[in-house]
Amino acid sequence: MMLRQILDVAWLDLVRRIRNRSAFVVGFAGPVGLAVLFGLMLSGGGGGGVSVGVAAGPATEEFIARATANAPDDGPEVRYEAFADEASARRAVDDDEVGAAVVLRDPVAVDLVVFTRTDRPISAAVAEAVGNGVQDSLLGETPATSRPLEPEALGGRELSLAAYYGAAMPLLFLFFTTSLAAQSLLAEREDGTLARLLSTSISPAALVAGKVLAVFVLSVAGFAAAWVVTTVMADAAWGAPAGVIVLILASVAALAGIATFVASFASTARQAETLSSVVAFGLALLGGNLVSPGAMPDRLRQLRRLTPNGWALDGFVQLSTDSASVGSIAVVAAVLLVFAVGFGAAGLARVQRVVAP
Repeated sequence: MMLRQILDVAWLDLVRRIRNRSAFVVGFAGPVGLAVLFGLMLSGGGGGGVSVGVAAGPATEEFIARATANAPDDGPEVRYEAFADEASARRAVDDDEVGAAVVLRDPVAVDLVVFTRTDRPISAAVAEAVGNGVQDSLLGETPATSRPLEPEALGGRELSLAAYYGAAMPLLFLFFTTSLAAQSLLAEREDGTLARLLSTSISPAALVAGKVLAVFVLSVAGFAAAWVVTTVMADAAWGAPAGVIVLILASVAALAGIATFVASFASTARQAETLSSVVAFGLALLGGNLVSPGAMPDRLRQLRRLTPNGWALDGFVQLSTDSASVGSIAVVAAVLLVFAVGFGAAGLARVQRVVAP
């Protein structure tokens, strides 16, 4: 009986939202359209701080000083970090402590190598420029005649920007979509519809669960639409389909939990919409939804791990660049489920007070 009520409420609410043009924009047109737009606009990378390691023996500090002095005024802010040897510099790139590294193996033979990451294109470009400058200085050649470096990429295939923004934009819109359940209950309480619904045989728990299920299905469908469209039209490489499905489901659950929790503090539907918007853009900025991958300043990259969308984006980047399997993103999925259960349980408990007779 309880399950039937939940499914009935979910079906009716889902049909009503599909007929609503605003739900179509938020759930489908917005995420897909912005995913394509951002991919085209920022395909060359964005601004922000980047990090480059340098290991050149006794000349390390001198190279860093020269690189800092010769940096262009309109370029990204670069943080240089000195390393004692090649092994430590390479390990730092592997562990994503720095975006790239320049290593001078032999100053006499001018044996110089640049280590890069495929998912940190801006750091890689800066490191290559520094490496070429060091090489030109040691060889006494002009940039026009110097031999080009061959950077060594430490990582998997190149990050698909279409896939990155294909995930980043739906994650942003999920805050708005998943808060619709709480907003709907508050609106129905205001116009008296909620009291009439509760006077029937529908239980408060089934009413809340049905509305949550409806927006969950709508959110998953919108995310999946962005996946399909960017894959077909933009040749986006999202990675292993099984891993993508797991991350989509876990991401929707996590953001639904937070959105429900935030909206539960509102007393009207308008307040719930405002709170959801503020939190959505705040977490989008902290999580990296609105910046080019690899262009996020180091301090913000640390804060990124405090947000569910930041964890989700890291998981999608891992799938896109390393062809990771479902098992390799288990930690990301588990963290997202912790967000979902923790905030979702608290949010639903608060929302049920709205529908309590």
